[in-house]
Amino acid sequence: MKPGDVVLDMGAGTGILSIFAATAGARKVYAVERTEVAAVARRMIERNGYTDRIEVIEADLEDVTLPEK
Repeated sequence: MKPGDVVLDMGAGTGILSIFAATAGARKVYAVERTEVAAVARRMIERNGYTDRIEVIEADLEDVTLPEK
């Protein structure tokens, strides 16, 4: 990954890898998590100040259509 990239975090869990990607300079991170753990990821992302760059999507990856590549 290089700064400015768009990242997909599949099975994001608590969002820690999404936070790492944002810290490394990702322009946008889509964190897809199908379980209720997505709520934990949202809290972690908010507490770390990345809500502007990380979008948590609670759904099965197969059902998700992202707005960009």
